Amino acid sequence: MQDYLIVKGQIDPIETENPPEAYKPNEWQKLDRIVCATIRMHLSESVYFTVQSCSTTFELWKTLSDTYEKKVVATKIYLIRRLYNLRMKESDSVQTHLNEYESLSSQISAQGTTIEDELRAMLLMSSLPPSWETFITTMTNGSIVVVKYSEVTISILTVSRCFARVCYLGGTMGVLD
Repeated sequence: MQDYLIVKGQIDPIETENPPEAYKPNEWQKLDRIVCATIRMHLSESVYFTVQSCSTTFELWKTLSDTYEKKVVATKIYLIRRLYNLRMKESDSVQTHLNEYESLSSQISAQGTTIEDELRAMLLMSSLPPSWETFITTMTNGSIVVVKYSEVTISILTVSRCFARVCYLGGTMGVLD
């Protein structure tokens, strides 16, 4: 909704309760009513009843924020737990695992939480199955001072593709034996 209001040039009423100097009082009141109506039009009926008594956009937005942003914290915790507990099974596709890991990382980022690059890399390596221990040891015992997520991802893909082509043995992949 915020992005929509920004595009429409109507963001001011949710950011400030009092009209900025650039607005005449009647212009501000008109804009405030338009933005209030725009927001209300996009609400479900049950949410609408929560804010129907709000007389300004600022009040409406604050009510919505106070009512629903608490759930965002629960969502963040849920997503972070899923990322922390994500484990690739020996039989899982590397690409599928990386996609799931990246999806969770993106969802966490979309919630406004930043995971530092090195921590992302370490969590990704921690999510790999036991057969990847040699890979993890190689990545962490080398001359690398700081592990970078992009380098770990590229290395995982490179190793998995190499072993998929070279080490296919009787229907099973001998990944990093």
